[in-house]
Amino acid sequence: MSALDPRTANRGYPKSDPTHYGSDDASRIAQALDMVDGDVKAVLDAVENAEILALALGS
Repeated sequence: MSALDPRTANRGYPKSDPTHYGSDDASRIAQALDMVDGDVKAVLDAVENAEILALALGS
């Protein structure tokens, strides 16, 4: 594997290395998808909690 560790600018998700074949980066892509999944769940949980709070406060 390359000494480079390409990452996205905002969330630091692992990116594939353009010098590798796709199969070489399969674990990086899987890791990135797991990280995105966790972030999406956190956003959805926050939205759900905000909705519950708004209902509780009668907004």
